Amino acid sequence: MTSIRFLKLGVVFTFVAFIVSACGGSVTPPPNFFVLSTPDGLAAEKPTKKRSADISLGVGPIVLPPHLDRPQIVTKSTRHKIDLDEFNQWAEPLKDNFTRVLAENLSILLGTDRVAIYPWRSSIPIGYQVSAEVVRFDGQLGGNSTLIVRWNVFGKGGREILFTRRSVYTVRSNGRSFEAMVSAMSDTIAKFSREIATATGALAP
Repeated sequence: MTSIRFLKLGVVFTFVAFIVSACGGSVTPPPNFFVLSTPDGLAAEKPTKKRSADISLGVGPIVLPPHLDRPQIVTKSTRHKIDLDEFNQWAEPLKDNFTRVLAENLSILLGTDRVAIYPWRSSIPIGYQVSAEVVRFDGQLGGNSTLIVRWNVFGKGGREILFTRRSVYTVRSNGRSFEAMVSAMSDTIAKFSREIATATGALAP
């Protein structure tokens, strides 16, 4: 009887050890990291105005809602529900990435290197300034990516507001992956950039 009891205990201990080993041996996959970027075709577009290279433009500040200001990429599943994905994240603060891509797009579209990102040094002469409050910036896997933004253009180095607009941009994702969704989100920023470039280019003397 004693030997049978020890045999049963040995089987139990072996089973428990197997379970512990299996749990300890499981590996959580690392997260994927993404960045917004300037679309490849944007560089081929001509400046919005022949003399727009004379423009000096300050970009920012850009304000994001708190639920977007986080590492996890936000997808919207219903009108009132969002999902945060721990395994698909931004490679840097979203506000910094958004602002840098917007500034790069505007530099290309306006045909000028005189684009500065907020906060810029006081020694940099700024003719116009664009600030923006992002209301919505998210997407659906295999669906639409949407950017809703309120933005202002200032003149006289940021001392005079010239106009205020609210704009909505939507781009369909070319696939059901996060990479496709982020690409579509980048395209919404490109659309936003074109509208800003057209507006500020028209202000140039």
